[in-house]
Amino acid sequence: MVYSRILFAGNILSKHKASKGVSEKIVDIFSSEVPIRAVSDKSNKIFRFADIFWVCLTHNYDILVADTYSGQALTIARLASLVAKIRGKKIILVLRGGMLPEFYAKNKSLVNSILQRSNQIITPSIYLYNSFNEFGYKVEYFPNFIDTSVFYERKVERKPYSLLWVRAFRNIYNPWLAVECFANVLENYPQATLMMVGPDDGLLDETKKLAKQLGVLDKITFAGPIKNTELPVLYSSCAVYLNTTSYESFGMAVMEAVACGIPVVSTAVGEIPLLWQDDEEILLISDFEAKSMSEKIGELFANPAKCQSIVSNAKLKVSAYGLNQIKVRWLKLFQATK
Repeated sequence: MVYSRILFAGNILSKHKASKGVSEKIVDIFSSEVPIRAVSDKSNKIFRFADIFWVCLTHNYDILVADTYSGQALTIARLASLVAKIRGKKIILVLRGGMLPEFYAKNKSLVNSILQRSNQIITPSIYLYNSFNEFGYKVEYFPNFIDTSVFYERKVERKPYSLLWVRAFRNIYNPWLAVECFANVLENYPQATLMMVGPDDGLLDETKKLAKQLGVLDKITFAGPIKNTELPVLYSSCAVYLNTTSYESFGMAVMEAVACGIPVVSTAVGEIPLLWQDDEEILLISDFEAKSMSEKIGELFANPAKCQSIVSNAKLKVSAYGLNQIKVRWLKLFQATK
């Protein structure tokens, strides 16, 4: 099989933030079969954009695959697609940002100018697929994959009443909700613990301050960033995973957690209620109230049979997103046409 030369443009930041994004994982997986490169791994935004511009301008590639988010991150797709268009390259845009529909409504001309450069638009999100097809674009559903050789339930002791939160300390992920929820849980389960994993993106000190005000700081472990390869043991050793985000375009962390046998309590946003069935594969809250989330956690703590049923049902869902099933589609996308 002959493959095109591929250039991925996105945030390739695992050496700075420990965990790898989907695009970086794709490059790692296919690098032995496909001539593929990713840009950029610069931590400074100005240097990162400059690096993307230079590589898109000078590198030998046939197809640009650009991650397309909202806000400042849209600059990556905007810049990379412009250079690729000038050079006559095929452009594939991957819609990834859970805030994109909302951002599009306020910035139609900007987003349209980028999307109209593309030869193909794909997304791993049913939510984004529905939204942008309604906006008049032909979008293909191209789900993310999970490497079940890495993310599977490990044979370690699962600590009772232990809560786990894995995200960056950033506004859209609402770390405050996890802390307030935990404070409520402690009222009925004083032996409960909370571990919060992820890099500081501006809210770590504020989150710790809230925990101190609520008198729960000494029961929370702030673990910082953890490498992807270390997450499965962590998922497998905790009792409930908390997903408190305001937006979600796929929910890779939720998928990985479920694969490791931990039940999930989540906000019902973006992709989550489209992908997961409430009360059978996951427990959802329709608001951002700590009391609502703590009540769902209490259901799992009080009913082990229900907890196990949710875990078993959710694991069946994960099997449809294994690497082998999705890999074939990516290889077809990369296949040379000339």
